Amino acid sequence: MNWGLAAKIGVPTLLLACIIVAILGFFDVPISEDEPSLVVDEARPSVTHDPDVTESFFEFARRGEPFAPEWLLRVTQVRWQDDGALWGFTTLPNDQRQRRMTIETFCEKLSAYVEASSRPFAGVSVRAAQDNAELHTRPDLASDCRLPVPM
Repeated sequence: MNWGLAAKIGVPTLLLACIIVAILGFFDVPISEDEPSLVVDEARPSVTHDPDVTESFFEFARRGEPFAPEWLLRVTQVRWQDDGALWGFTTLPNDQRQRRMTIETFCEKLSAYVEASSRPFAGVSVRAAQDNAELHTRPDLASDCRLPVPM
């Protein structure tokens, strides 16, 4: 057997195998109780006693989004009411389809925010920022955020 040829092939192969094992070992992130995990828990809004949760809502609604969606840019205020309901105030686009989408999406995000905050669901309401007019209300979980179709 030609040991010189085996050494020429074996040493670089062994060296390459050691490098690969070292690289894989370096990027291996063990998950235990003592070490942080790379798994992100579901976003939960921070607990606050201030009824105005506009900033917290913005952070919640923007998670996972590279840019704020148009409907979120229209939101002017989000606040808890004394009865536990969450009201959101917004301006509306002129286009009827965009208006409908803005109201429904805002309602859905308000509902998700209530759920994530671990508060009992007491309703959400989308309101006009200009005059506080009710645009749509989801009074309970049995209802939804879809607006009725106009006849």
